[in-house]
Amino acid sequence: MENREPPKEEAIQDVVPVDKEPLPKDTVGVRQEDKEDRPRRRKRSDRGDSPIPCPACGSRDLRGGPWPWYLGTVGSFVCNVVTCRDCGHVFDTRKPQADWGKRALKLALIINGIGLLGIIAVVGGLILLIMSTMK
Repeated sequence: MENREPPKEEAIQDVVPVDKEPLPKDTVGVRQEDKEDRPRRRKRSDRGDSPIPCPACGSRDLRGGPWPWYLGTVGSFVCNVVTCRDCGHVFDTRKPQADWGKRALKLALIINGIGLLGIIAVVGGLILLIMSTMK
């Protein structure tokens, strides 16, 4: 067989005019009959496996939530934050009914307050040590 290039006129006819609207992405290459026979997607909440449901919507499809930098490593021992994939609700699995924003603020004040007291104690001890050795 001979490999020949099509004449320029044939190649130009294959080009789609600009004024035509493109088809929506979900219907490109899919016949209407195939679209109707396709199985429906299941809801996300059907695939969740968390033992604790979301207090807002009841879904068990959860993922690790945002971890505030101000709670530090100690905060990870105190609470376990998750985000619901269905409704986006952020909550603590150890106290699901508590308001996470208020809980995070209280934990931040307590944890950082204890750290501040420790720093004050160390600096105060060093000052006392220096004063006692200078006399």
